[in-house]
Amino acid sequence: MSKWIPILFLSLAFFSVKAQEKTVYQFDIKEEIAPPIWRKTKMAMKEAHELKADIIFINMNTYGGAVDAADSIRTIILQSKIPVYILIENNAASAGALISLACDSIFMQPGSTIGAATVVNQDGEQVPDKYQSYMRKKMRATAEETGRDPDIAEAMVDPDKVVEGVSEAGKVGDFNR
Repeated sequence: MSKWIPILFLSLAFFSVKAQEKTVYQFDIKEEIAPPIWRKTKMAMKEAHELKADIIFINMNTYGGAVDAADSIRTIILQSKIPVYILIENNAASAGALISLACDSIFMQPGSTIGAATVVNQDGEQVPDKYQSYMRKKMRATAEETGRDPDIAEAMVDPDKVVEGVSEAGKVGDFNR
């Protein structure tokens, strides 16, 4: 489930190189966002804090899942005293986008995608605006909390949200690298 990865970070100061070892706690989110992944994340975050890791690193590849589980994961990441980095290996769709926005740093492999966070039912049909409004505001608040552009986060949910050069009217935003 998790690995300790010693990483050597180099910092340049006045042309001298100083090496410093950091402890990185790593785990994967590569399945549907649901109660089991919420429990896995909660246990991993607890263990990383107990071990006094310097960085928590999440490898993600998910099409999304349940909003309640994603919101619980989002909250525990936002409350983390340890910086949380995420690598999107291919997909961070829907609930995965919300989780990614909560992290301190987001890295994306070439060809990977984040976004398309419109709330849908089990048949893939968009649910009423009551739920979309909640998700729009949750995405916006998460982006604001982590210093990201809240309009881009909101455009991942709202097809009417236009962000010049990023999203078009009538289309939900999803962004690739």
